[in-house]
Amino acid sequence: MAQVVDDFDFDAHKANQSDYPWDQWLNGQTWKLKAGVDFSVPLRNFTSAAYAAGKRRQLEVQCATDTTTNVVYLRAAKAVKVKKS
Repeated sequence: MAQVVDDFDFDAHKANQSDYPWDQWLNGQTWKLKAGVDFSVPLRNFTSAAYAAGKRRQLEVQCATDTTTNVVYLRAAKAVKVKKS
């Protein structure tokens, strides 16, 4: 049941805090990330999170998954906006 509270420390529970070092992983280099070591969610969920983290940073993210080894290859670059003619 919903409750009204007198006070809550929002700074301690920021929604934008992440379990992953996105700023490091989205630095333009190609990263090989292993499920169970570097991240703890299914490959599909991790790639979705990577695309979203890139979008928040205005980056274009590329992901390739290897389901036989549970690895994601990840790279980000500055997003290029294409002008429509």
